[in-house]
Amino acid sequence: MDKMSVTGKLIFVGDTQEFKGGFTKRQFVIETEEKYPQTIPFDLVKDRTNLIDKYTEGDRLEVFFNIRGNEYNGKYFVSLNAWKISTETGDDEVRAERNQDVPDDDMPF
Repeated sequence: MDKMSVTGKLIFVGDTQEFKGGFTKRQFVIETEEKYPQTIPFDLVKDRTNLIDKYTEGDRLEVFFNIRGNEYNGKYFVSLNAWKISTETGDDEVRAERNQDVPDDDMPF
């Protein structure tokens, strides 16, 4: 799958959540700035939960992410896992190692 990214304004940053087995997750939300704005939640997992720390609500960001899909007890879940965040202009960039092979057994559900 090609590299995916979306640009928008940061509107929410959640607290880091800890689950059984040491799994950590943090959510943040951006709002796109197009004719019909979309509010898009992203997850930061494990050692990436601090990637959003240097940004504040209102900042314009470009978020690079992977789509993760899982099935659990006959229900299907989709999440957008961010792996890189930068300002819209590309300066002041924060990078994480791109890891597409996050084991499914680390999921909290």
